[in-house]
Amino acid sequence: MDNQEAKEMLRERLGFLGGGRMAEALVSGILGAKLSKPGLIRVSDVAAERLKLLRDALGVGTTASNADVVRQSDVVVLAVKPNVVAAVLGEV
Repeated sequence: MDNQEAKEMLRERLGFLGGGRMAEALVSGILGAKLSKPGLIRVSDVAAERLKLLRDALGVGTTASNADVVRQSDVVVLAVKPNVVAAVLGEV
């Protein structure tokens, strides 16, 4: 990735549908590589305790609403287990 691509990535609002371990690892990696900032990342999940953990540990925005994440994001990552993909996509 060249400097221009990195600068463009820093402006994208990233959304994660699902706040489990997969999303946590991806967000941690993105932040660690300085490809984005916590204020540009939103995560949704049904578990309030996961949202609190992500908010406290990584500083990202969180919500219980998948639709809100989609509306507020330029790029959306589907980070849920296969058995709930249809239900999650049905919400957005």
